[in-house]
Amino acid sequence: WKYTKEPNCSEEDRDSGQAQGKTRWRAPQIQTRDDGSATIQLALTYTHPDRRADLIETRSIEVSPPDANGGYTIDWRSQFVAGPAGATLDRTPMPGEPQGQVNGGYAGLAARLAAAPLVMSIVTPAGSITRFERDRARPNAPAVAANFADRGRPAGSIAILADPANIAQNAPWYLINAAEGMRFVCSAVLAPAIKKLAPNERWDLNYRIVVQAQPFTPEGLGAAISEWRARGE
Repeated sequence: WKYTKEPNCSEEDRDSGQAQGKTRWRAPQIQTRDDGSATIQLALTYTHPDRRADLIETRSIEVSPPDANGGYTIDWRSQFVAGPAGATLDRTPMPGEPQGQVNGGYAGLAARLAAAPLVMSIVTPAGSITRFERDRARPNAPAVAANFADRGRPAGSIAILADPANIAQNAPWYLINAAEGMRFVCSAVLAPAIKKLAPNERWDLNYRIVVQAQPFTPEGLGAAISEWRARGE
């Protein structure tokens, strides 16, 4: 999160090198298995400068065994509980909002991805994302996948699938695809609105991340969503 009850938790002050809000965590509990799978449990606290806990997260990560081609999945579950003063999860203002910026709206699960010379393309179950304004796109989709190519050959792909219970069936995303710079995929759950949590209120976010060698097609991404949701029922 960028802001939790006002302090900036993600960006360091240029003079001090420290963020206003502190993100603290205890040593994770990690269970590994002979088949290559793993379970990771982690507790985090997002702390206000006055040392009160604005938000507590319990994170569970399930990594599948790799398949015959080296592909695997990561089931990421985060349970957030607001502190005694509540929590306001905020972000940089969106374009079209007062003081809106081109980089507005990002917050939530995100990945910084490989830069040039690899070429990145992005697909959703509805098709390819080809229109980027100032290197950015903001589609609504149940999932997005980033495909990478090295001199025309597949170089690996990663997809993020969003649980519709997080925010909506067609969740908002914030994507950056700069040819010579940053590549970024974010499930922008705060893009529609700032999220306010009452004291001790809970918010759960669930995702599946799929890593594979071959590029995702829209149809393949749709099948991955169907398989994940069927297993969760």
